[in-house]
Amino acid sequence: MKSNRGSVLLLTLCLIIGLAMAAYAVYDLSLGAYRLSQRNEYRARAKAVADSELEYVFFQIEELMMNGLPASQVPAQLSGICATVLPTNEINKTTILSTPTPTTIPFAQAFQNAPEGWTVRRWVTYEPYSGIQEGSVVYNYFTVRVEVTSGPNCPLNIDLYFGRNMNNSVTSIFQYNIFSQGDLEFSPYGNTVINGDIAANGNVALGAQAQAGQTSTLTMNAAVYWIPPTPGAQINTSQITDGGITIDLNAPQWSVSEAAQVQTLPAPLNLLGGLNAVDIATEYGTGTAATNLFGAITADKNTDLTDYNIQLATATNNVYRSIIAPPPSAVAPTVGQDGNGNSYLSEYPNVTGALGTIADDPGVGALRAYNRAGLIITINADHTFSVFAPAVPGSTQGTTIAPSLFVGSTNQPVITQTTMFDLREQKSVAIADVDVGALTQAITANASSFPNGTFNGVMYVYLAGSNATTPAAIRLDNATSTPNYQNAASTDPAVATGFTVATNGGLYVVGNFNTTTSNGQLLLNSDGTPNTNAGTVNPSALMADQITILSSGWTAATDAAVNAQHDPIDTASLRVAPAGSTTTIAAGLLTGNTTEQNGFSVYSGGGDNLVRFLEDWDYGGTDGATANFYGSFGRLFNSTVFTSQWYSPSGSTDMAYVYNHPAQRLYSFNTALKSKPPPCSPNITAYSRGTVFTW
Repeated sequence: MKSNRGSVLLLTLCLIIGLAMAAYAVYDLSLGAYRLSQRNEYRARAKAVADSELEYVFFQIEELMMNGLPASQVPAQLSGICATVLPTNEINKTTILSTPTPTTIPFAQAFQNAPEGWTVRRWVTYEPYSGIQEGSVVYNYFTVRVEVTSGPNCPLNIDLYFGRNMNNSVTSIFQYNIFSQGDLEFSPYGNTVINGDIAANGNVALGAQAQAGQTSTLTMNAAVYWIPPTPGAQINTSQITDGGITIDLNAPQWSVSEAAQVQTLPAPLNLLGGLNAVDIATEYGTGTAATNLFGAITADKNTDLTDYNIQLATATNNVYRSIIAPPPSAVAPTVGQDGNGNSYLSEYPNVTGALGTIADDPGVGALRAYNRAGLIITINADHTFSVFAPAVPGSTQGTTIAPSLFVGSTNQPVITQTTMFDLREQKSVAIADVDVGALTQAITANASSFPNGTFNGVMYVYLAGSNATTPAAIRLDNATSTPNYQNAASTDPAVATGFTVATNGGLYVVGNFNTTTSNGQLLLNSDGTPNTNAGTVNPSALMADQITILSSGWTAATDAAVNAQHDPIDTASLRVAPAGSTTTIAAGLLTGNTTEQNGFSVYSGGGDNLVRFLEDWDYGGTDGATANFYGSFGRLFNSTVFTSQWYSPSGSTDMAYVYNHPAQRLYSFNTALKSKPPPCSPNITAYSRGTVFTW
């Protein structure tokens, strides 16, 4: 019996020990799981801090670059918050942590008082392979690293190392043959050929229309990129409604098929260098500074949505138009106007304070042609003018060139001033005729006035006081050759070979523009198509509130007749493009359109009348003339100076006879503008946060 009792006791003891060991194992497993769960929780919190820090640095990089800072200079500007030297040993963290920026608290306030006591360190580097150009796109790469460390009150010691390979891409706005910030209608009379892609941040309507007894064709050797108004929507090729007018169309002739040539944009193209025009318009129109720099937004969108949308659209348009507008600092009372600064009302009519005390938006300022120009000509309302060569683009320091010296070697004046009655506007326009040949000579003669003796290729003409009531414009003559310069050491598109003219007013071009090729061969064949044996042309751009093309047949006699009669319908022979001629504009064109006024739609004439005409081009006749556009062009904003709607030459109105359509229009994309854009070209810019990595 004793032996049995001993065996039972031993068995019981073993069972108790086994149960205890099992219980301990369960406890140890639970404790381990708890510790692992706790560690994962704190790591997740640290990861949230790291994500916030990476986002903070990303927006710092984006803002600096949108304000015009070259990518290579970004790390130096961020040296106050980020180290700019790469860690030398990514395995031995002790070595790395000996030389980064001082430990700091997180950027996000939500993490600053967290019980874990987080501290952070940041690094940013501009990679050695940055700035590589692939085709027409320039990429800039940044590597951002952050370390997140827990404080002494945290139950666990957490050190987390995360990074991102961030980048931005920059392409010239002239990536397409035709582009539009918003809806695009293309419904020309005559025979029209489009050689090169079309892109629109909105709906698209395409077709050809004809006067009675005439024929018209629209041939599409192009892809069309658009944003459908609704899923599955098709491009309108049957009729267009614009301002209450419905136009019946002949469907375009697709070189392949509509299904193959029409593509949907995944998102609107940012044609403003990466800036958000709506955000800027809202900030300056409703902000605490009450500057109303781009337009006042006073309506309450909760109670007056209609007026709010009109005001927001106006202010947003002015943000886009700022590319051709002078900065606030450049606008001052001019001779012949009162001393209260009213001369600026045409550009900044809603400003509530003294304009000279209002700072420009830095991102917008970086895009303004005025701030990027190497030659600024200011023409006042009393016809006096000044010529200024900034020490560096955007600088108020530089060299003032006496107007009397601003002539060519043959003493041919660069600028002569006159007036011209614009038949579409039904207004007299103050004209500054610019002889481009004489301009080239004057630039050469005054080379010492430019930094390092080199003109940067951008000429801005500020037409002080130009507005919808008293419009002013420049008119380019003798421009088959344009000023050229070379800065081979620079990869910055803003200082590349070429010639750009920008103005806040209107711009007329008489005859061929920039058609002289590098090898001396004719740019075009006899039928107006590009000559494949021709050399390259100088990368050039024209940017203005409106652009009007005049044939070589427009002379001083034409000016006199139009100015005298205002409606020279009985003497229209004075406004006839030479029979069988081709007028070629070889440039990137950026201009405004008349799409609405005070919130009400008016008929603009569509994209085919974005560049205007004022002559009889003999559409339907036997001696029809051709208008040829070789380059790229598009609409970025609505015009605010030249705002008259379009009237069909065949329409029955009280308006004067304005023009007759070209017998043929050719729109051919100069692909060289992709990789060698004209100086001062606006950019299509995109920013990417890149991939996340641990280190």
